[in-house]
Amino acid sequence: MQARFKGKVIAELAMRYGKPSIESALDKLKHHGVRRILVLPLYPQYSATTTATTYDEVNRILSQWRWIPEMRFVNEYYDHPAYIDALAQKLELQDDQYLVTFQSRFGKAEWLKPYTDKSLQELPSRGI
Repeated sequence: MQARFKGKVIAELAMRYGKPSIESALDKLKHHGVRRILVLPLYPQYSATTTATTYDEVNRILSQWRWIPEMRFVNEYYDHPAYIDALAQKLELQDDQYLVTFQSRFGKAEWLKPYTDKSLQELPSRGI
């Protein structure tokens, strides 16, 4: 991103539960005097357990700062045409060469389908 925008953008990578940490990335941006920050989680879909906890951590850290930069958060982009096109170009897969399933299930409530475990069980019967 920095190369594409020719020095007009400073990009920092951070991990929610790893290194480099969100705090270290924000400190670097602060050191550079950044006045506007766009937080773009690498989770394409919004989830309270992933995306929201990332925002919580960013806000927790910024709550300790004396001056807070302008902030924007990208909630989700799983269905954005540019994202879908980027995936398609990197993988070069045809529609019949992949499937989308949903792994996480919690509690007794019905979850998003098709379920990953059930889909994997069906693959051998389809010769896969």
